[in-house]
Amino acid sequence: MFSRSTLSLALITAIAALAGGCNGSSPVVPADAGLADAPGEGSPAADTRAAGDTGGATADAGPVVLDPGIISSASPYGEHEPTVAVTSDGRVAVAWVAGVSSGFQIRYRISTDRGVTFAPEADIPMPAGTNICSNSSMAVDQAGGIRLAYGCEKVSASGTRSNVQVLVASSTKGSTTFGDGVMVTDPTQTVDAYDQPRVAVIGTGSLLVTYSHFSTTNSQEIAAWSDDGLTWTRTPILGNRVATDQNMARIYASPTDARVWVAILLDTNHDVRLCRSPDGGRTWPEADQHNLAQPAGHLSLDLAITGEGKDLWVLHGRTGDVPSRRNNIKLDQVQLVHSGDGGDTFDAPVSIDDAAVGKYLMLANVVRDNRGGLNLTYYAGAEPGDKAASYRRRRSTDGGKSFGPSLVVHQPLTFDVSRGSATWLGDYEGVAAAEGHLYLSYVDSSGSKARVAFYRTSLP
Repeated sequence: MFSRSTLSLALITAIAALAGGCNGSSPVVPADAGLADAPGEGSPAADTRAAGDTGGATADAGPVVLDPGIISSASPYGEHEPTVAVTSDGRVAVAWVAGVSSGFQIRYRISTDRGVTFAPEADIPMPAGTNICSNSSMAVDQAGGIRLAYGCEKVSASGTRSNVQVLVASSTKGSTTFGDGVMVTDPTQTVDAYDQPRVAVIGTGSLLVTYSHFSTTNSQEIAAWSDDGLTWTRTPILGNRVATDQNMARIYASPTDARVWVAILLDTNHDVRLCRSPDGGRTWPEADQHNLAQPAGHLSLDLAITGEGKDLWVLHGRTGDVPSRRNNIKLDQVQLVHSGDGGDTFDAPVSIDDAAVGKYLMLANVVRDNRGGLNLTYYAGAEPGDKAASYRRRRSTDGGKSFGPSLVVHQPLTFDVSRGSATWLGDYEGVAAAEGHLYLSYVDSSGSKARVAFYRTSLP
């Protein structure tokens, strides 16, 4: 998320540690090393749950909850950055980054019964000539398949990067596995790193992948579109503008037509820019790009976007922290900005915190459900390292003007902002809403290593 000026040293250190073999030491985590980030040292975590968790499907006076807790195995160097996708026929896919002795790998599990049971854990096939895969996201296509975007590269013991690429793997309808990835990026193009690939399915059926293309000194956010998932055309979203940092793009695609919106963090101040394409990502008119107003002196992080018709909601975090390559930014609050006309104008932002349960928030996300609600999720803690922190959810029924009570999904966990820690929470968590249910994939950091957990709840 920051300049790559100190990236090489971090990668050299990380890969040198990996090359040392399985001697009980962990890889040193690259400080925001794009595709090459992972947690550090620790022993396997126990499958512990917060007091009162029963697992399985339970009913109380409110929603019906399915809470199996941890669904991942204990990867040698921990797990982070889970994502989730849900199909209309009840398949649920959860994918995450696993730190393994040979590098970093995308792992996943797929359920065919809405999360009651999951097929065995599996790895996304790693392309030949690579040793790192990371930064996954998923979307459901119109045929009921699941598309998973991710990045891969090879990093040598000396820190040299090669075979840098973004790919999309597919799981066809009814399947519990993903096939080999199809390359989205141009293998002939000079690049220092790719970061944060995101995939969406446009209402016309075509695919859109966004990713940040880093050179030595700057970056551009790229949109790649495909009608068949095999042949890709790429274009910079902001045209010829080259920023110190264009990254963390998040996509909302109309389910009924070719309109698509992408929210991007820009430059060192991380301004939020909302960009609209009328044709599935093929063009990005400058007249349809707007910066969201924000007070000076606060960065915007933890970006998310959701919508319905012409209604859009953009969520971003607010912090007074100074950016660090070693730590996540902890948030003082999040702000939700609404547009009722497809992004031409914006209402005043709604500020949200959860001071009663934690001074700080992390990794906030938002998704609209098919019953008209907005579902907000985040980690909350008193301070970095807080071992009584929690992962929580809230819901709005008035278009985001106000939110209901803060509900615990899991507690306790460690509010870990350090990228070098075995209990690091990652850069994002997974949220999906489908057919009256909310599906969550998150990091349980209550043990000595971060593990990936799953949760489903019915919505009123």
